[in-house]
Amino acid sequence: MKENRNLRDFLHQSTKLLGYTKPRPFLEQAATNMRDSKIIVVEAPTGYGKTTLSIAFTMNATLGDGLKAIVAYPLRSLLEQQLSKFKSVYTALGFNGKFAGARYMGHAESPYLTKPVSLTTIDTLSLTALGLPPEDIDKAIKFGLGFSHHSMGHYLFSRAMFSLSWLVLDEVHLLTDSTKSLSFLIALLRLASINDQKVLMLSATVPRAMMEILEKEVEIKFIRFRGNYADKEFLAERRRKKYHVHIEALNDDWREHIYLWLRDGLEKWKRAIVVFNSVERAVAFYEKTLSSNGKLKVDKGDILLLHSRFTESDRKSKMSQLEKNEWKVLIATQVIEAGVDISSDLFITELAPANSLVQRLGRFLRREGENEGEIYIWYDKGTMKKADKSGKYTVYDADLVRETLSALESRTEINFHDPYSYQTILDEVYTKDNYIINQNYIAEVNIAYFQLNRIKYVVNLFLEKVEGSFVRENTMAPVIAGKTDVKKLGEITNATIPLGLDLIHKHLIGYFHVDGEKHVVFEEVNSSKMKSRDLLKMSLNPNFLAFVVNGIYDEKKGLLLA
Repeated sequence: MKENRNLRDFLHQSTKLLGYTKPRPFLEQAATNMRDSKIIVVEAPTGYGKTTLSIAFTMNATLGDGLKAIVAYPLRSLLEQQLSKFKSVYTALGFNGKFAGARYMGHAESPYLTKPVSLTTIDTLSLTALGLPPEDIDKAIKFGLGFSHHSMGHYLFSRAMFSLSWLVLDEVHLLTDSTKSLSFLIALLRLASINDQKVLMLSATVPRAMMEILEKEVEIKFIRFRGNYADKEFLAERRRKKYHVHIEALNDDWREHIYLWLRDGLEKWKRAIVVFNSVERAVAFYEKTLSSNGKLKVDKGDILLLHSRFTESDRKSKMSQLEKNEWKVLIATQVIEAGVDISSDLFITELAPANSLVQRLGRFLRREGENEGEIYIWYDKGTMKKADKSGKYTVYDADLVRETLSALESRTEINFHDPYSYQTILDEVYTKDNYIINQNYIAEVNIAYFQLNRIKYVVNLFLEKVEGSFVRENTMAPVIAGKTDVKKLGEITNATIPLGLDLIHKHLIGYFHVDGEKHVVFEEVNSSKMKSRDLLKMSLNPNFLAFVVNGIYDEKKGLLLA
């Protein structure tokens, strides 16, 4: 029998089960004010403990007013960080380990998102919602293309698992950074509204323009860390933090400058985080620190490199080292922007759009009592100049990066810990022109959802129009580094790394698959004669294991493409 409790009650319970004495005041107010709304965005600063609210929301669904819950993350690294917290809460409540589970690339604890609480990626959620669950996507596609008349897999069942769930969309701002992802988000919210589902979206950075575009498209309630809702004690603690923000333009010798900032800074500060916009730059600087011949007075074992191109086991090992504070210097990419509970008092970062900067700096002076530090924000003048033609500064939209730089340089004082301070930057940088919606795509997704007996429509949309992802511009697939002898199935699974099809296409050597006798086989491929769409279809074959790319793998440096 369901418990007669509300979200506020569950918030108190989840907070205590996670080891805290009482909920944050703003989260308590948010829980109270969410009661009569279906689709809600809760905006709270980084480090405020929004996870307690998302867990309480799933408890409200499974033990209170709903049936089941799905928690979706834009990054699998964020999912992995949160999974243990969800499991610990439900274990403490007396449920066995099967009550909450994850479903994402290589992990099928919650197939078809069937568990009462399923943690997943936004990619897997999108596939499941539209009837193409990863478990048997090949069957649905074969049926849709007319190659099979026997089974279309769990085409309808997976839709039901989505439709019966309350949804949590964490770090939702990351779903608004492209026309495709923003349009899918709006389509998803419209479907949830039709199904009478409850949706909780969470973020620390919601520019006013983003809020206005969502309000225009969907009936939605925003609960923001403002005015009477603000946690005054938390704000006072944040405003006590004092630091200088250096903004520097560098040339091709950027490694030397950053190294000197790091070397000199560690004479004064305890821990440093250095963030780059690309894996290649992060690896290059990591190599620089290792070759410093002792000038950097840090043990090499206390210098960590973290980016998206590590195997799962190596990534978990690094995260464990971070959580235990067994590090002094972290060199990383955007992977630390969300869900990584670490702190530093020296922060060096490459210039990025305002949303990303605020999220990154959530790892700076994060703890109470950490009140002094130093920030360096730099950009490469040569790369910025080239952006005039390419439209990109590294991986980001060049105009957003320039607007962010202008907003930073126009301010004499910046407090990245005070929402009232950094919100003015967000609102200045992001305008309605940064949030472009494709209404035709929204309509296609909504039509696809209701094609209960026309799977061909959904398959065609997936393969031809969105090229393998309803959300991302670039589809991810598992890869292994280097031409190699045939390996055992388990060895291949443990060695895979997610990589975008665009990079796979450039560096492809071949792929592993299982033959009719269940043997692991390597096949060479001439990538010059293939298109990205060919790779997509190959990766969807049920016997496919992983692509093989030209490169090497190093457990400290990750995948290094040749």
